[in-house]
Amino acid sequence: QYVYVPEEPLPIAIHAYGGKADPNIAPEHLERWRELTTVEFSMEQFEGGHFYLQSQQDELLQRLSPRL
Repeated sequence: QYVYVPEEPLPIAIHAYGGKADPNIAPEHLERWRELTTVEFSMEQFEGGHFYLQSQQDELLQRLSPRL
């Protein structure tokens, strides 16, 4: 029942991740996160579907850890 309410973009970096074969989240959906930041934005897609987090865990953690 979540309803998005537009607000001013945040002054924080946003890095969006997704699965290339995700039937629910298209690249355009990830790209929309760009609108929510006034600074750095990046987007990466990994092999796999909605649960790419499981099949690509090592690669995702490798990409994610320098950003933490």
